Amino acid sequence: SPPPEGGCPTAGVLLFVMVITSIKEGVEDLKRYKSDLRENNTEVTARAPDRRVMRWQDLRVGDLIIVHDHEALPADAILLTSSAPNGVAYVDTANIDGETNLKLKEAPLEVARHLGADADARVEGSASVEAPSRHVHSFNGSLSVAGVSGGEEVGVDISALLLRGSVLRNVEFALAVVVYTGRESKVALNSQATPSKMSLVERTINRSLVAIMVPYVAFTTVSAIVSVVSAPEPSELPYLGVAEEGGASALPPFVSQWFTFFILYCFLIPISLYVTIELVNLMQAYFITQDAAMFDPASNTPAIARSSNLCQELGQIQYVFSDKTGTLTANEMVLRYVSWGGAGGAIASLPEPAPKKAAPAPAAAGGAKGGEAGASAAEEGRIGADGDGMAALRSKATPLARLLKLGKDGRPGGVSKPPPDSARGVGSPFGGAGAGDEAEDAARARLAAELLAVCHTVLPQKVRGRLVYQGESPDEVALVEAAASVGYRLIRRDGDEVTVAVGASAAAAPPADKEGVCPPGSKELTVKVLAVNQFNSARKRMSALVRYADGSHALYCKGADAVMLPLLRGGTAPADLSRAEDQLRLYAREGLRTLVLARRALTSAQASEWLRKYKAA
Repeated sequence: SPPPEGGCPTAGVLLFVMVITSIKEGVEDLKRYKSDLRENNTEVTARAPDRRVMRWQDLRVGDLIIVHDHEALPADAILLTSSAPNGVAYVDTANIDGETNLKLKEAPLEVARHLGADADARVEGSASVEAPSRHVHSFNGSLSVAGVSGGEEVGVDISALLLRGSVLRNVEFALAVVVYTGRESKVALNSQATPSKMSLVERTINRSLVAIMVPYVAFTTVSAIVSVVSAPEPSELPYLGVAEEGGASALPPFVSQWFTFFILYCFLIPISLYVTIELVNLMQAYFITQDAAMFDPASNTPAIARSSNLCQELGQIQYVFSDKTGTLTANEMVLRYVSWGGAGGAIASLPEPAPKKAAPAPAAAGGAKGGEAGASAAEEGRIGADGDGMAALRSKATPLARLLKLGKDGRPGGVSKPPPDSARGVGSPFGGAGAGDEAEDAARARLAAELLAVCHTVLPQKVRGRLVYQGESPDEVALVEAAASVGYRLIRRDGDEVTVAVGASAAAAPPADKEGVCPPGSKELTVKVLAVNQFNSARKRMSALVRYADGSHALYCKGADAVMLPLLRGGTAPADLSRAEDQLRLYAREGLRTLVLARRALTSAQASEWLRKYKAA
């Protein structure tokens, strides 16, 4: 019934609020439903057995799919081959983990070589994989493909698994077999119900409402008690038509009066404020989507307000969390220094990079076998706690390119006889060794440059006649570019073979019609990468086992100093390690990032034994 003063009933106001809120939530749920429907109906090229177009929601385990460059993966699938040599591919996982760095994926080598770079190659076999799990960084399975290894199973790990939602990059196509679909994909298993999010304004209103309810209930209770105590007998009010034996309500008088006053005092509750907030949210969301200043013409994409509840939160920054400098800066890594043990612990500098709009973030390193360090322009002029030591470093550093020109051994880019770990020269702790030690320094400089040019997962590509590097992280690309700047230029990567142009000028470009060809005046160094242990947060290092054209083997490794130095203590001279630790501390005081490089020559027997254990694992 209407209130005594007339107007809209209380129930009507409450109903209006609920209807407005339901409509708003319904509109946003409808948008999410349409987004899901649009994704589920996205088309992908499948082979069953001939090419045909299928919708994502129609894919089943065991289907063969062909994904093209810049297309998203519709399901978790094992990479079989691609247009790149030996079936390698890069994927962008920004939709999954927010990382913009490309991830390298490698098809099982035997399968990729059998199928070749052919999206229509005949595939007959079976796949055995673990049960669906939410672990996106681990995967175990096996493939059995007719014509591969005599029909025997080939092991498959996470390096061959393409996750749903990741985007294929840098290859024309990739052929894969679906292993998990829909809610069984790793990304779907990690998804959680979207929590109900409230803005600061809504949380404040709710707290205020709780504070209002306390006196509201108190007023209602006191009024009901007073009403019951002071109420006259029904016989004294004959005009109400209440029978003596009956009552005005079936409820006890106190309960009846309590609800009466609860309704009478309802004007204390600001119900209309909720309606106002909901309408304001809707209008703000509309203005955001229509704002021309927030439109991105490059991608033809307007701003999208996915949740109107949080419009008031824009610009209200309470905390800033950053896991590394690249989160808030350009994340540009530049290699500046390389240092090594032996010959007095020489330090070599690298050429200054071309000027860019933003000051580059530092990338630094130092180690017993080899290392590198970098600093931004601002850091170059800053003297830290050990200012005298850093000044000595800058003044006595020898250009790395000059050291590399001293080498005249037989193998391009390498050394015919690696220097012994115990080799040490005389001079200052930061370099400046005598002329007799220059050959020793040159040998170690070539080892460091060769390691930078070979031990990585970077893929060289030719874009508009210019050689560019695509890698999993800016650090990887920076190290390869640094090696190229001193004459160790990566020009080709054919699956497990890496080709480096030794002596190539950093400015020299390969012939326009011959990608992967050494520039004039350089020598070609080709090594076969037999195995790679990828960098991860647990190992904190990356290693590669390589074989040279003359049949010799070497193990290259690079990683964090906290992990690398303990591993080097058994086979490295204590003086070299001590000198490396001193240099690392000096770099750290200057705010530089550090990395340790190491190399070990292996016999054929050692390499074969390790490979056997590696493949068995």
